[in-house]
Amino acid sequence: MGALNTTRASVAANAVGIARAALTEATTFAREHGLMANIRVRDRLEEGSRRLRAAWLMVLQAAWLADRRRANVMESSMAKFVAAETAQDIASLGLEILGLVGGTGEHLLEKLFRDAKAMNIVEGTGQIQRIVVARQLVGLPR
Repeated sequence: MGALNTTRASVAANAVGIARAALTEATTFAREHGLMANIRVRDRLEEGSRRLRAAWLMVLQAAWLADRRRANVMESSMAKFVAAETAQDIASLGLEILGLVGGTGEHLLEKLFRDAKAMNIVEGTGQIQRIVVARQLVGLPR
């Protein structure tokens, strides 16, 4: 379990990187195609940016604890499922913004979307991470 708690933080960091790249791609596309005039597009990009920052801070906390060989079961599990979920949601938003361009197989956001989907499975699915956190919160044995 100790190794998993360390590697979950690494997987979460990968998910944050995917989310950051997806957000950058989506924002760039929206700017280049005049979509920033749409308040719904701006609001969703802002929400993605906020969630990305929260996920990154969770990753930093889990990694900080792991570096100091301190217990980080809950922190690493939370960081992993929040970061993976955020990456998937931001990549999905990016594909929505791309519209029909997103289905041609020629845009980076398509690859980022596939990579984000994989982040939910690596080192335990989001559902498993939620169970780990819940067990920690109520004091059940591991």
